Amino acid sequence: MPDRIVRALVHIYEHRGAVLTQNFERYPDHNDKAAKVSKFDGVALYNAERLFIYEKEKLAGTRIWQTVVYATDLQSSKYLSGLTMGIATKTVRDIACYRVIYNFLGCEIDLRTGLSGCGTFPLDCSEIPKYIRDRVTNQMHLGDTAFRPSSDVM
Repeated sequence: MPDRIVRALVHIYEHRGAVLTQNFERYPDHNDKAAKVSKFDGVALYNAERLFIYEKEKLAGTRIWQTVVYATDLQSSKYLSGLTMGIATKTVRDIACYRVIYNFLGCEIDLRTGLSGCGTFPLDCSEIPKYIRDRVTNQMHLGDTAFRPSSDVM
């Protein structure tokens, strides 16, 4: 969906000495049916000031994603910027890479509220902060030789 922003809920937690993740994505159906929900389970590793997350789709198990994020602004750890790469869908099977921003919501959040905020949004949606909208556009800029996270300099 090149003209949309996907907002998901990612839970990062420790269990028996391992850092694990759960990722929930909601894709509202335009036919007024229940939204399609994709769930991913994963493991996270921290190295060289980067958080590496490896996730596998929970139900079908056909999609695997790798996400690498880091704090682009060392004064604030509210946002982590990075890239995610994996298999787009089981029918297309293309390898896809997107810019991502993780926005820290706190240690204790209401799950129902968090999930209700998930979905797809137009690129100009004011519900998504401008800081995030500016950094998740998936365009190569003049002089870029590789797809990379958008920095604070735009």
